[in-house]
Amino acid sequence: MDSSNSSLPPSSDPPAAKAKRRKAVSQRDRSKTRKPGGQTGREGSGLAPSNHVDQVERVDPTECSTCGQPLDKAAPDEGCTPVQRWDIPPIQLTVTQFDLVRRRCPAGHLTQAQPPAGVAGPVCYGPNLRAAVTQIAYLGHVSMERTATLLADLLGCPVSTGFVASCLTRLADKLDGFEADLKDALAGAERIHHDETPVPVNGGTGYVYAARADGLVWYGAHEHRSHAATDSFAILPRFAGVLVRDDWPGYHKYSDPGRGGKVRGVQLCCAHLTRDLQAVWEADPQAQEWAAQLRQTLRRARRAGDAAIDAGAPNLPPATLDQLRGLYANTAEQGVAANAPGVKGRSTEAYKLAKRMAERIDQVLYFTVDFDVDWTNNSCEQTIRMAKLSVNRPEAGGLARPA
Repeated sequence: MDSSNSSLPPSSDPPAAKAKRRKAVSQRDRSKTRKPGGQTGREGSGLAPSNHVDQVERVDPTECSTCGQPLDKAAPDEGCTPVQRWDIPPIQLTVTQFDLVRRRCPAGHLTQAQPPAGVAGPVCYGPNLRAAVTQIAYLGHVSMERTATLLADLLGCPVSTGFVASCLTRLADKLDGFEADLKDALAGAERIHHDETPVPVNGGTGYVYAARADGLVWYGAHEHRSHAATDSFAILPRFAGVLVRDDWPGYHKYSDPGRGGKVRGVQLCCAHLTRDLQAVWEADPQAQEWAAQLRQTLRRARRAGDAAIDAGAPNLPPATLDQLRGLYANTAEQGVAANAPGVKGRSTEAYKLAKRMAERIDQVLYFTVDFDVDWTNNSCEQTIRMAKLSVNRPEAGGLARPA
């Protein structure tokens, strides 16, 4: 198993798998009409000269580029060609001392001025530094120790992990009530993506969860991967739209009316399925040819949907949809028959996958009947990846978000 046929990250691939990936044909569909790179007529996205210039510096040539004769200021000036450099000035820590004046009133009472807002104690960090710490740790999913190290490198400011934690706690306190509103918005969305992943925490294993919809992203953490976790988050038990997910059994009850599920539609992540099919085919290319064919059928369905969207069609023509479903169903049944109990050379894993895909055709091909639904859960997986990278490790100094 490697990243091409499982959910293992590319960073875990052994050298042999990396060599195989370099030689293998990409799983993406290659266009037969478009060349790689920027297309003809495409507007570039490079920097354009700015009309707002903070300073101008003249740069004079010192010698002729043709004959090498020296050029001084007495040489005729033939104009100039402007070029611009966009940069920031060196970041330098500024220390401001506030002398809190004491004065005595006519009655003899002594009064000392109060420190400005944001100043606490004899020495403290200011609001801009606190904002920078919070931005790096939260938005960048950077651990507390790495955030402290980064500030020390950039500013020569030796902040502690305890200070970083206090900045994050202060932000969390100011967001009181925000998480409840976020969960309400996700629970009421038309479509959400949901994912979960195990992470090492303090020598054990915990789980990070994520839900994403319409530009909103929520993260949760729990010690278990279970209904106790997903129920406690109070998003999926209330959700009645289309759920894009992988096929972890913990999600099944939310689309089962008999178990109180309210989800009206499910789109299984086809990226997971294509990797699973790739693994089955690689194990025995001749006996499991159906897996390669079914993988191609999924891509064919996606191309058909993309073409219909590009043409402005609201849905696939019934004939096209029936053809795709029929091809999918027949190929999945071939996989079931080729690996059924009692068949010589059968594969138990191939049988489970073929049977699961045959039974869940509606969930696999939901994207062909609802063009607003993504055919993969990649957007949520990419979202959760950054949280996973910030997990507590002995050298990382703790989670970016305090418990």
